[in-house]
Formats: sequence, structure tokens, C-alpha cells
Amino acid sequence: MKVREEVLRLLMEEGTLSGGKTAETLGVSRTAVWKAVEELRREGIAIGSVHGGGYRLEDRDRVLSVDAVRAFLGPNRGMDVIFAGSRVDTTNTEALRRLGDGAAPPFVLIAGEQTRGRGRRGRSFYSPRGGLYMTVALPGTFPVTALTGLTAHAALCVCFALEEIAGMSPGIKWINDIFRDGKKIAGILTEAEMDAESGDAGHVRVGIGVNTGFGEAPEECPSMAFLGIPALRSALAAHIAAGVAAYEAEQGLDMAAYESRSVTLGRRVRLFSGGREHEGLALGVDKNGALILDEGAGTAVLSSGDMVREVSE
Repeated sequence: MKVREEVLRLLMEEGTLSGGKTAETLGVSRTAVWKAVEELRREGIAIGSVHGGGYRLEDRDRVLSVDAVRAFLGPNRGMDVIFAGSRVDTTNTEALRRLGDGAAPPFVLIAGEQTRGRGRRGRSFYSPRGGLYMTVALPGTFPVTALTGLTAHAALCVCFALEEIAGMSPGIKWINDIFRDGKKIAGILTEAEMDAESGDAGHVRVGIGVNTGFGEAPEECPSMAFLGIPALRSALAAHIAAGVAAYEAEQGLDMAAYESRSVTLGRRVRLFSGGREHEGLALGVDKNGALILDEGAGTAVLSSGDMVREVSE
């Protein structure tokens, strides 16, 4: 790992560093630490000086950079990190362009703002500056039936990251929305290119948006909320990306972990799936992330659905 990545990681964890102690910790010279700091400053990361030869990371909660994400991923990250810039149309669209230009998955692409953020079924996703917008691109080794489970797994990864890094206790509204105190704080959109012969997914792109910043939700998104907490976006991005990329190695969805964080299970809900309306008691999810619904006359297993809501008794 490069010295500047290690220096940035330590700065983000500690806030301030001693040049001498950092050099000793990393096994490099103080000059090497100084050069690393200067490189980070040239990249636009605000690092101030502290009396006695130390360094201070200014406004560390706003840092979102390739070096920071790489540092939090660690030396065995197994994936590239791409910073798409301060603004893109959508990270999924930009990731598709990068794949077309020859970028090899797996990689995580991050951006500071989306101008045309979107959710499922073409809905818009409000994506102002200050949030975390990212796409994890994975090799095309997934059967189509695994994509619902991958989306559910990604939602679980977002929860894990927010729990560990931000000290939160979010919940999952089936299948891909993250809620806190009844308000949506994150969403996920999984897209893939399909192989016409095998029917399997080609390159898979898992787009994730987390409302880490401050602000007010627009009138058209009354159920949306901003975290407004000192969340380290680079740390969140690394934690989420590593978790999503481990889906196959973990052999699918951790159903118990998903169900324990669900805000849908145990409630009567109404949703539309496969061209028809379903209503019943949400019992659980299966290994592929499909919702198991007791409709009274029988049990339905739904791999996709829209307009999930509680039904008043």
C-alpha cells in the first residue's frame, strides 16, 4: 500500500498525526510522510499543520477520494477504485461507460453528486452533493435468479456499514430501501447486461446511494431523510463495496441477518408483482431474497415487487 494511502487512513481515523510517530509506525522516513501529505494536498484534501511537526485533517467527514477508499479497503482489496468526479449523471451509467471502455470488474466507482439519480422502474433518486453515491461492478457470473438475492445482500451491507461506522440501527424495507425512523436514507438499484444464449447476467452493476449529508427532502420525496451525521463517506464506501463483492464467496444471502433488520416482515402488505396485486402477511425471505407472503388462500414467493406498503386492518 502506498504511503499516502496509509497516511490518509491514519488521518481519517485519528484526525491529527505526529510526523515522527507516523514515520515510525509506517516504517518510513519523516520526509516520506511529508511528501505523502503534500501529494494529498495537491489532490485537494485539506490538511493543516500542527505545532511541533504534526498534521491535521480539516473537515475529515467530507473526504471522499480514491486514496481514502483504497486505504479503508486494505492491502487485499481485490478490486480497483475509480473516482468518477464530483458530479455524474448516475454512477451506474458511468460504470457502464467505464466497462465499455475496458475497465475490468470488480471495481467500485464513487461520485460526490448525481444529476440524474434514479431508482427502480425509472423513478428519480434525489442525489445532492454531500451524499455517498457509488456503484460496485461485478463480473458476469450471476444467473438471473441470483440478482434479487444480490440486491438484498447489498441492502444488508449498507446496514452493516452504518451500524459499524456510524453507530446507527437502520432497517430494510423489502427489498432494497434502507430506512431509519420511518424515513428512507438509502436506496439500491441493481442492473445487468443479459447474455442472450445462457440467460445469465453479464456485467452486474449494484448502484447504492446513501443520504449521508445535511438538508431537507424535496416536496416530491416526503419519506426521504438525511442522516446529518459525521459519517466517513470513504469508510462507508469501502465497507459496503467489500461486502457486496463478497456475495458469491459467502454463498448467498444471510437470511437471518436480513430478516432481523426487516421493517416489512410481520406486517400485512400490498404490492404489485408479475402484473397482479398481492396482499398478505409478510412471513420471511428465502435464500434468493424473495419475499414469502401468506395470502390466506396460499403462500406466494415473490422475487420482485412494487409499491410495498402496510395495509390497515
